[in-house]
Amino acid sequence: MDSPRHPSGLTCFSCRRLMVTDEHLKFVQEPINWTSQTDRSAVCSTHTFEQHYFRQSYLWSSPCRAVFTLNNSPDKFENFQLSAVFQPVHWTSADDGTLHIPLPVDIVYAGTPPADYPSTVPMPAESIWTWKQNPSPWPRFCALFHERCWSVLTQTLPGLSQHLDEFMETLYAVEREINSPIAQTPENRPRIVRYHNYLTKQRALGAFMHFDPWRIPEVDIAVSKARLARQWLRAEGPYPFALLPRVRLPLDIQMLIVDQLHDEEEVRGAMTSFYWQFPDAYCQARFPKEVVFEYDGFKDDDLHWPLLYFHTQRLMRDSQGLLTRQQIINFVEYVRPWFDALVAKKSSSEN
Repeated sequence: MDSPRHPSGLTCFSCRRLMVTDEHLKFVQEPINWTSQTDRSAVCSTHTFEQHYFRQSYLWSSPCRAVFTLNNSPDKFENFQLSAVFQPVHWTSADDGTLHIPLPVDIVYAGTPPADYPSTVPMPAESIWTWKQNPSPWPRFCALFHERCWSVLTQTLPGLSQHLDEFMETLYAVEREINSPIAQTPENRPRIVRYHNYLTKQRALGAFMHFDPWRIPEVDIAVSKARLARQWLRAEGPYPFALLPRVRLPLDIQMLIVDQLHDEEEVRGAMTSFYWQFPDAYCQARFPKEVVFEYDGFKDDDLHWPLLYFHTQRLMRDSQGLLTRQQIINFVEYVRPWFDALVAKKSSSEN
């Protein structure tokens, strides 16, 4: 697998990975329904772009979005906007490193800027938040996110697009906590434990950044198999030689026991060893809907939920796309308390 090349220091602030440079313009060559296209550039809507799945490894981490402001005040975060989708390596001045941020939010620019692109917002290199520098967030300030990471963020952090100011203030507070030493005092212990747990999860998932975390095809395949299995069972009827449980307990007691098992292999082992069978509603309740957020699209379908549950649990361990998504969601869960508190504070002040 070829190693990606990166523009100097440009970092996504959700997955904490560098922006991949696409010097060979593989992005432009993707089979997307582009509204306009040349040899070196292409344009489409974000709606069209969101329907696409990048099968080439690393390519998903080339397009990005910028959250930026030109008129931020020293005492509060305000006036933040969201950019179009673009590849920063093609929109950066070679002489001084100024990033020219394109608009509007519902357009995707692939490759070099097209001849008729609208005016851009210049962002000096010293105002771009990277892993190497933490600039003063006023008056100009900009943070970059992989487009796919931003899609996962908006899916798992409700109200993000309407609360960009609170989100950027959250990131600034989180970054200060991460980069500043935390005193080993009793009152700081919850912060230390939370940060340690966050780092442990991120390191465990850190190697899985190869594949697109959006519209993962393995999830669609698992749902299709569960749908076919349910249709087959309805056509064939119940299995005539069902085994009686080896350990007979009330169903609610069985469920309480299995609820203490968090590993898919342990759950499967208990059900296989004791010949336990659980209703579809129980397996559906255990489904990892926080990570597999496609759940809302098939939650009311007639599916074989035990089969789908175990299949999805294996994907949570083996699918690199889902592992990448878990890393992004881990970041969401870390910043959520700050974000929710700031949004609630703003809502109460407006009321």
